Amino acid sequence: MSRIDELEAVLQTEADLAEALAGVLTEKQQSIVKFDADRLGSLTQREQDLIAPFRGLESERTRLAAELAATRLTGSLLTGAVRVDELTASLADPERRRVDKQARRLKGAVQRILDLNQQNSVLMKHSLKFVKETLRLITRDHTRQLVDQRM
Repeated sequence: MSRIDELEAVLQTEADLAEALAGVLTEKQQSIVKFDADRLGSLTQREQDLIAPFRGLESERTRLAAELAATRLTGSLLTGAVRVDELTASLADPERRRVDKQARRLKGAVQRILDLNQQNSVLMKHSLKFVKETLRLITRDHTRQLVDQRM
């Protein structure tokens, strides 16, 4: 298997994981909206299980890109980390399309993850506010702070 094939495989695996993670985050969002705490716990565990392999894949992708860049790129591009899109510009057409396809899949999935995380953060803040206000109403203590602000 050539280095380019290896890079394509790593990008494909990262994109597959990222797309699966985006699906879990979408389910997580629904459980937040429906106040389904049991499901939220299991989804959070699935989320952690999907995140775990990313570090190894990222370092493998970085290593492969650096090795390929050393043989294909010259000049100032080699002074820092090599971006996949810089590398794909130096590849022949069939290789460029294959690697670029996986890189675009990964980039799109990561953007979706970032958007979902932002939305879920807002939902969690609203849920926390709802819980705080409900606790205050139930205890009939509207003046005392019941929940630590650091939560």
